[in-house]
This record gives sequence, C-alpha cells and structure tokens, in this order.
Amino acid sequence: MKRYLALFVLLGLFAPMLMAGAWAPGLHRGYMKLGISDYEATDFFGDSNTVKSFEGNNYSLYLEHGITESSALYGRFLFQDISQETTAGVTTSNDGVGDFELGLKTQWTEGPWIFSTVIMAKLPWLYDEDDPLPLGNGQEDYEARVLWGKSLYPYGYLGIVAGYRYRSSDPADEFRYLIEYGASFNKNLYFITKLDGISSVGSSQNIANTNLSATPEFDLGKFELTLGWQFEGEGDDRHWGVEFTFNGDMFGDSTLDGGGFQIGLTRKY
Repeated sequence: MKRYLALFVLLGLFAPMLMAGAWAPGLHRGYMKLGISDYEATDFFGDSNTVKSFEGNNYSLYLEHGITESSALYGRFLFQDISQETTAGVTTSNDGVGDFELGLKTQWTEGPWIFSTVIMAKLPWLYDEDDPLPLGNGQEDYEARVLWGKSLYPYGYLGIVAGYRYRSSDPADEFRYLIEYGASFNKNLYFITKLDGISSVGSSQNIANTNLSATPEFDLGKFELTLGWQFEGEGDDRHWGVEFTFNGDMFGDSTLDGGGFQIGLTRKY
C-alpha cells in the first residue's frame, strides 16, 4: 500500500487541479486534488439484512488539464482499503487500485449560463472481480453528461449536472444527477454543498456482488459539504489549497447507508 501512496503523492505534487462544475480550465491550465477519505456504514437501504458493518479507507487522485481553451481531459484514480462484516460473522477485506475514470469535458458557451458536455469511461482493469471482496463490480461503464453553471457573483455559483450511464454487463443503466452551490467568504475561505444522486433505470434488486458498496443495481442520494482554504499563489491563477469534506448517504435502495469524511490537497495552475 505504501508504494501506491508514494505514487499518488508524487503525481499530486507534479501534476495539475479541478475547476468548478461546467467551467473548463483553459489551455494548459488545470486542477489536481489528492484526497484521503474514510467511509463507514452499519445499515443498508433496502431489503438486505446481511450487512453488519462496512469500512473503507480510500486514497484518490483527480486530475484535469486543459487541451484547448474550451476543452479538458480528466482522470480519477482510486486506491481502496476495504473490509466488510456480515450478520453471519463472515469478515472479508481487500486493498488495491479500484475502478478508474477517464473523460473529456467541452465547454460550449461563455455565459450567462455556462453549458458543457462530458463523455467518460469507468474502467475495471486493475483488480480481480472474482476476489472474495472485489474492489468494484468488474464492468466497463460509459457515461454522457450535460453540465450547466452560472456565476451568482458576489454570491457564489450554481451548478447542475444530468447524465446517463451505460453499463456494459447485466445490471441496468443509470441516471446520474448533481446540484451544486459554492461561495467564497473571502479570497481564501470557501464552501461547496452538493446533492449527488444515482437512479437505476431498471427494476431488478439483484445484489449478488459480495461488495455491498458496489452492488450491481442501486439508487443512492448523498449530501456533501466541503470547507476549503486557498493559499496565496503566484498571481491570481496558481494556488495550493486544502479541503475538508463531510458526506452522508440520505436515501437509496439496494446499497449501503453510511457516511464519512475526506481531507484533500488541491492545486490550481
């Protein structure tokens, strides 16, 4: 595990950081976020009564880099250390690199509403889906999103995201949605709130995957609150920062009901 952490730290220090919502960062500009998060659940949305506890410690890296003034490539990589106990007393654990995402964002308008599109792929190539506790559901997913953003200066910004995820194996496809609001208290301190949701297109309640955080088909809505501090940078466009995020599952079906927190190191360039 230490070798993965060392790799993520090196990538974070020498790589670019994420821009808010629908806005593209611009040519040769970008964003990086290196995060360490903790998640715990002792309950389950739906009919399953097999879960006693689930714990996960995740190390994530998000990179976004502008390849033109209006488009950017991004990647999200995740190292997981997870354990799960059932009501029958069976305990399993696993660690390693989980699903990773690669995508392209394109910004089509300059305002007053910012309109962008995203195409992305979620790929399960770096773990074994047949492990006793797999690190994901083992299938390739492909997603298209539309993003709207509007500056409410001096009262922050609003973001709305709607997407459709095609899932390559048996589980049903998904609708994805997100509502985001953020604002700054001053030039350093800011906050971001999000309602992030997933709604399955189908009606199957199959939860055969032994990893109850990656059931083949589920509905989930969660709330996130982030408090961030941006340090002084080189001019107005180069900054290091730190973020503290709390997240809690609010509603769902056929998935875990829990919550956690994340500490993140950010860099905008």
